Order: sequence, then structure tokens, then C-alpha cells
Amino acid sequence: RQAVIELNSWPIPKIFKLIQRMGEVDHEEMYKTFNMGIGMIIVVSEKEAADVMERLEMLGEKSYSLGTIEKRSAEQPQIIFI
Repeated sequence: RQAVIELNSWPIPKIFKLIQRMGEVDHEEMYKTFNMGIGMIIVVSEKEAADVMERLEMLGEKSYSLGTIEKRSAEQPQIIFI
């Protein structure tokens, strides 16, 4: 399986843009090291996503739908950013 992450699916806190610029950190390295502000990722079925997000909101947590899990061939990476 392959995680397809949509880069514009959540707001990136300004601090990460500052770290990237001042530290001259590569774009890909920022996502690997800092997750660009996403603290935790929960993978759920598409059918359950709305309910899970609603429950998180009730608990005071902000959530975003980041992408999808898709089939992949052995040559493809496990994670791609679009």
C-alpha cells in the first residue's frame, strides 16, 4: 500500500517555514523530520472518517483529511506527496 498525502490539506504553522528558511532545510527533509505541524496521523476507512473527525472535534482536537491509501507496485514508494 501507498500513502498519498495532499500537501495543501492542512495549514502549515509559520514556525516551520521559518525553520526551513533560516536553517536552509530541504523541503522533503522538513516533511520527514517535522511532519510540518501534523502531530499524529490516524488511518481509518473512508466510511469512518467523518465520524472519527467529529469525535476528535468534540474532544477539542483539530483534524484534517490528509489523503488516501492506495495500491502500489513494488517499485513505487510507500509515501508520496502531491
